[in-house]
Amino acid sequence: MVTIITRADDSRFQQGQITYQGRYLDEIVALFPNFPAITLDSIEDVIGIYWKKEENIRKAKQLRVSSFYRTDSQVIIRFSVVADLNITSGDFYKRLRGQMIGAGALEKGAYLPFCCVLDSEQMRALMKLPNPGNSTLKNEIKLLKTRSDWGGIYNIISPLDGLSQHPLWTDAEMLSEVGFACGKLAEVSVEDIPRKEPEKTEFLNCKSKYRREAEMLRQRCVELMPNNPTYLANIAYLHYQNAMELKTPRNRRDGKLRQEAERAIKYYDMAISLDPNRIKDHYRKGYLLAEVLPNTYWKERNLELAKQKRLEGIESFEKALQIWESLDPSNPQQNRERSRCRKEYIKSLYSIGSAYYQMIVNEWDKAVFALRLRHNIREEDCITYVPKDLENANNAWRYFYKCWECDRPEGESATTAINGVCEGVDKLYSLGKTAFVQYWILSGYGQLDKPEAIDYRDQAEKYLVQSLNLPRSQEKQRQKKDYIAERLARLYITKEEYAKAIKIIEKYRNCKLDSYVIHTFSMALILSGRSEQAGKELQEALKDKGNLDKTTSKFLMGCSFLGSGKFDLANQVFQELKQEKEKDIFLIGEAFAVAKLNRTADAIECLRQANEMNPWRLSVGKSLEQLSKGKVRAVKPSRSQRASDVESCRDVDVYDRKGQGFDEGEVRAAREAVFGYDSDETDETFEEYLDTHGY
Repeated sequence: MVTIITRADDSRFQQGQITYQGRYLDEIVALFPNFPAITLDSIEDVIGIYWKKEENIRKAKQLRVSSFYRTDSQVIIRFSVVADLNITSGDFYKRLRGQMIGAGALEKGAYLPFCCVLDSEQMRALMKLPNPGNSTLKNEIKLLKTRSDWGGIYNIISPLDGLSQHPLWTDAEMLSEVGFACGKLAEVSVEDIPRKEPEKTEFLNCKSKYRREAEMLRQRCVELMPNNPTYLANIAYLHYQNAMELKTPRNRRDGKLRQEAERAIKYYDMAISLDPNRIKDHYRKGYLLAEVLPNTYWKERNLELAKQKRLEGIESFEKALQIWESLDPSNPQQNRERSRCRKEYIKSLYSIGSAYYQMIVNEWDKAVFALRLRHNIREEDCITYVPKDLENANNAWRYFYKCWECDRPEGESATTAINGVCEGVDKLYSLGKTAFVQYWILSGYGQLDKPEAIDYRDQAEKYLVQSLNLPRSQEKQRQKKDYIAERLARLYITKEEYAKAIKIIEKYRNCKLDSYVIHTFSMALILSGRSEQAGKELQEALKDKGNLDKTTSKFLMGCSFLGSGKFDLANQVFQELKQEKEKDIFLIGEAFAVAKLNRTADAIECLRQANEMNPWRLSVGKSLEQLSKGKVRAVKPSRSQRASDVESCRDVDVYDRKGQGFDEGEVRAAREAVFGYDSDETDETFEEYLDTHGY
């Protein structure tokens, strides 16, 4: 036996007939698939409630059904009114909707269709619930929630130690509201944390207490209704929020980031297993997998696991996109879900673009310019790149651009820069940096400006300039733009427009530059002949306690010494760097320094080692050929060996020395095959080459 609850207005109650057809019938059947199979004999009871908000205070009605007629396209119910019930329409609707949400049949933000069907057990459970209209405590909690008075809600039932004896302990809906208030009270922002002790410790301890209580309340909701995905997602969100706080610079550090992220993912998976169409859960799970967990594995140098998590994150984002795009805008309920989750749809697009971008192995190399490693590259040279890098860059562009197109009011031109769900400045910057990395890859990682690469660079310049010129939204006014200026400065350096690179950084610099900006700034100074000033900037970077890349600062300091003619100091810097880590660029720097100190044999050996370590730097192979006058054969880079890992070049070992099986003719032929020229035919000595290009 079933009970039918129908929503109507006064005119239909007077007529005694309601017809369901079209999308209204579809919505009913979607939630209650057994609705078309109901017969008159199976109907135990019928309750009518007013559907208009202004009529919520009118009493619900007991109805008696006289006929239940159905066809393939409509259902017609004829009835008479028996009596008014002792509950308002609004309170009955809230009670019914709360039960449906609690049972996991209805999303928290969704509405009920115009007709609902409950079996006898569901109806008894519904009628056993306390009348919300008579519950002063519940009404007070809901009123405080409308005012965002989380402390007021908490104080109503505190202390929580004795909550198990409280009437609310068996009411999952209200426990969830109190748990939500505890979660809000537990939130920590950077600005909130006191700087001095003992205030800081007391503050963090208080927030920790709220977090424990929020989890306790949300776990209790799951105990009461284990098949309700919303309550599982609420626990997941608590850990998600913890992870967001722990990953934020200068925020609290009283937790374990990876552990919080993994716990959140566990509960999101449980919620999704009960309801696979939870867009917000797919997005948040994706963010943890693609943006949070990979950084924890990077610190341990577990690069494969970091990549795996990022790919899993992309899969989760893609699921959010797929569900959102499948929702029918013409269906009122589905359209409400589209509106409710549009923010997560837009952010998923942006996050997928970001995830693909972060999987690009080589997106910039300061050594190409700081050591001037592209001046002797010719059009005929074999310039290659990692195909996977370009694939990731193209995917990043595709999603960033779709985000750019979709994140605007309907009908707004896609050519208009606009602040939407995502900051307009950030969207333009992402398009600019992605177009720039497409240029970078197609140029063989900066070695040769091919026409197809230059087109991408031109596009990148347009977007980066627009990003600098677009005002930020009101709430983001204080955010700096020096990181955009730094990226544009890189672009100007590739165009050999060093004065523009210097000028754009100076325009957007504050009193103190971040170390990575100093690195690009000092490189532009070195290349423009202002090595002494570059050295002063780099000294500031080396003093900066927040500089996590002092190796690059030291490397560029060595390059500044080369540029200012202090070859002994340059050699000393590169020697020290070699002791810290084996990298080809330190050997190249040392080779340039000792060559100027007339230690030709040492320079040849350094270049030989650097070339063996990384044969993809064609300039180094040419310099080795030139300095040794053909006595040392450079390693020949193989296009087929350009695998998914840039470091694969370390395994290439095809070089040989003169006197080990190669005659002079073979050496000459090999040089021409690799470089397209014979070093013996050039009039410029290696020393002259160094002088010509600033060393």
